[in-house]
Amino acid sequence: MARVWLNSETFGHGIAVAPISAWLLWRDRDRWLRALPGVSAWGLILVLPGAGAWLVAELAGVRVVAQYGLLSLSLGLVWCALGTAVIRRMVFPLAFLLFMVPAGESLNAPLMEATATATIAALRAVGLPVFREGMLFTLPTGNWSVVEACSGLRYVLAASMLGALFAWLNFQAWQRRLVFFVAAIVLALVANWARAWLVVMIGHLSHMRYGTGEDHVWYGWAFFGVVMAGLFWMGGRWRDLPSDPAPDQEISGITIAAHGAGGQATGGMVVPAVAKGPSGIGEAAVSLAFALLLLLIAVLPWLQAHLTEVEPRKGFEARVWNALGIPIQDVFTKGPLAAPPQIVGARAIVQGSLELSEPVGMRIEFANAYFADQTEGHEMIATGNHPFPDRRVSGWSVVRAGKMGSAETGLSHAVREHLLARGSERRLVWSWYSIGGRTAASEVEGKAMTAWSLLQGQGDHACMLVIGVALELTDQRKADQAGLTQAREHLARLGRRLPCD
Repeated sequence: MARVWLNSETFGHGIAVAPISAWLLWRDRDRWLRALPGVSAWGLILVLPGAGAWLVAELAGVRVVAQYGLLSLSLGLVWCALGTAVIRRMVFPLAFLLFMVPAGESLNAPLMEATATATIAALRAVGLPVFREGMLFTLPTGNWSVVEACSGLRYVLAASMLGALFAWLNFQAWQRRLVFFVAAIVLALVANWARAWLVVMIGHLSHMRYGTGEDHVWYGWAFFGVVMAGLFWMGGRWRDLPSDPAPDQEISGITIAAHGAGGQATGGMVVPAVAKGPSGIGEAAVSLAFALLLLLIAVLPWLQAHLTEVEPRKGFEARVWNALGIPIQDVFTKGPLAAPPQIVGARAIVQGSLELSEPVGMRIEFANAYFADQTEGHEMIATGNHPFPDRRVSGWSVVRAGKMGSAETGLSHAVREHLLARGSERRLVWSWYSIGGRTAASEVEGKAMTAWSLLQGQGDHACMLVIGVALELTDQRKADQAGLTQAREHLARLGRRLPCD
């Protein structure tokens, strides 16, 4: 998690979460120090699922789930050791630690779609003509695209953390806290749409001299700061005044009142209760249970390391070319691709093109990457691996992406389809994963299959397969349905023959 915080602008706020949580605990120490500590088995509802989630997520290489599992495991142990009475007074500071986990990247795609839709609607509302194709849109003064940095995820994550903290410190009722928290997230989304519209307007009105480089990043954070300051100012106007609870409600003890004649109370004092822990067999049972629990946790890393110890297979490239063969009418060739996928950490990779005899000159590119012993840096489903080239280097952008079922592809399995654009060029790309003889079109399915294969003792041998073809354009902007259908038929022709280890 720390590596992500230090190297990602999106999750940089995570480095401040633990210090803030510690400050909140110290700030409220008078409340939880008065509570009576004691062991509690209720903590197991966090410990056991957290341990299981950590193990499965480590096998599948899903860092986010593993980190949530580790956090659940840790908080559950605190609950077991200190008891429910103490934890009840620490709920928010401990729950605030959830913001440490760098999660939310799966929201980028829907947030990008929402940002593009809102921005284009706002541009048309002020009378500007806009042509849209996926995440790309064109104005009379230039071309724009919505990328991951424009999705608004940074706004949403920062606003959710700040909104939760502000709500806890300034409101007493949970209803008010929830309303403010939701309002902060909604305002962050709307603010990102407004920011995107303002950046495009600045670029349009300046004839693309401003707002097209790093300056629009500074505009964005300055705008976010103003929006959050306004939200906090409004929230401060309706903040609740703090109220101190009565002593006998706050202290876990025994209230003794002195009564005078006639039964009237004349005075009183609070005597803290003395904790009476388990004794004899009960104390031994508690000690044994905690020892077994800690042993289980200690065994988890060994079990994970044992299951993930896999020996990569040799001769992958030769097996792929032998399985493909060289038919008389078609010719397979090795060499560079026009739109090479981003593949990092593969144990072996075979890539090339199939030149079809009909239609003459039609070339279908393919890449088949083999992964095994998927330790860090050699994972198939990872941030650096994509079925399309890096936009910053190649100029190719993803216009549209979606899942295609077997009925639509003509294959025995589903695929992930991407439409790429570079200037007036368009390419159609299919990709899928093969793990242990089973196929998956999505990253979630692929991760689940990898974990299941490892749990069965079959290793994590897997392949990432990518095939792509150029599209014929009818109006220099997009291919018609007939062109898409023909391109899919050509991709299916190769997809049925492309093997995986």
